[in-house]
Amino acid sequence: MKKLLLGFGIFSLIFFLAPPVTAESESQEATAEITTELIKVEITPTSWDYGVVRTGGNWSSESPTVEIRNTGNIEETFDMMGGNASGGETESGSWTIAENPGVDEFVHQVAFDDLGGVGITTKLSNQYQNVNGIVNPGESAQVKLKMQTPTSSTVPGTYATKVWVRAMASDM
Repeated sequence: MKKLLLGFGIFSLIFFLAPPVTAESESQEATAEITTELIKVEITPTSWDYGVVRTGGNWSSESPTVEIRNTGNIEETFDMMGGNASGGETESGSWTIAENPGVDEFVHQVAFDDLGGVGITTKLSNQYQNVNGIVNPGESAQVKLKMQTPTSSTVPGTYATKVWVRAMASDM
């Protein structure tokens, strides 16, 4: 038994006195980021007044220049859509957006410059339609709008309508 304890003691002494064996290594870390597409649009001004215009299919004056700005991080195209108008003296009137003026039907038109500087005019409808070429991040498209009154209105007075702009990722 003494030999066993002596052997165990010598083994323990060698084990504890021997220098530790270490592998040499070093580690570092790196950070990887990813940015997703951000499709975003900003419109200024957000409202305007065409003033007083007689019914009978008369055109209003043009709106101030409306800036549609790409505030996203990719190339975008812009689609626009018009809406029906409501209002009148009793606030119960309704006009329908149309291709041509009629009884309680009005036309809302947008004019813009294409990429070659040629003026293009489009009549808005209640469906989105493309109104410009590619707009880079931070850049803008400028448009002017005007309205053609109905041939007659069953409820005269002040009417309000909306215009929507949808930004889409450019496929080009």
